[in-house]
Amino acid sequence: MKKIVFTALIAFLGFNLQAQEATPTTTPEIKAAPNGVTAQTVYKEYIKAIGGEKKLKSIETAAIQGTVTIPGAPMIISTEMKIKVPNKEYMAMTAEGMGLLNKQVFDGEKGYVEQQGMKVDLTEEQIAPKKGKHTLFQELYAKSDEIALEGIVTEGDKELYKIKVLDEATKSYRFYNTKTHLLEKVEVEGGTVNSIIAYSDYKEIDGILFPFKQDMVSGMQSINITFTSVVFNEGVTDEDFN
Repeated sequence: MKKIVFTALIAFLGFNLQAQEATPTTTPEIKAAPNGVTAQTVYKEYIKAIGGEKKLKSIETAAIQGTVTIPGAPMIISTEMKIKVPNKEYMAMTAEGMGLLNKQVFDGEKGYVEQQGMKVDLTEEQIAPKKGKHTLFQELYAKSDEIALEGIVTEGDKELYKIKVLDEATKSYRFYNTKTHLLEKVEVEGGTVNSIIAYSDYKEIDGILFPFKQDMVSGMQSINITFTSVVFNEGVTDEDFN
């Protein structure tokens, strides 16, 4: 469960996703996008919608706090996440009466996972996808040969651009609303099934729209994340990633 929660937390900000076992999903019909619309133009409209390139590139750190709930579970998990460009990551989860459940740290070159007082270093296989990547707002740095627009899918009353992320480590898709241009969800393939992370409740923080709710379905389990605090360019130091 902890790895699944971490996947949901990081997906919006552009971390490298790790595929999880999840509920099989049906493939909606895809129709062609209008002439002139490409993966690059969809990304540009998204960047503009959430704050603009200049504003997003001014963000060097993010400190995020929130709660994680699992339907039917008796406890609420608190999560804290810290990010520093280009790719430093910190995430910890705690529960009242239980203390630290899990901590994951990556300093840009190496990292570890800590659980029940035991530290396990990240393997080279786990580190490789993290190197050379931008943690915050990956759309800013995506190259034309790394993304491909597959078309438009309809979900309920929404039409979404479906973009395939061409990554050797994972196979994932990002869906952007054709009207608001906001990121609606991410799907990560895991064999014959997908993990689905939905984003909602966008709020403006220092001129940037950020989704304060993330809901993930994986297998028989659903996880709901509600962020309570998002702070940019404050509260993060290099020591956090030791």
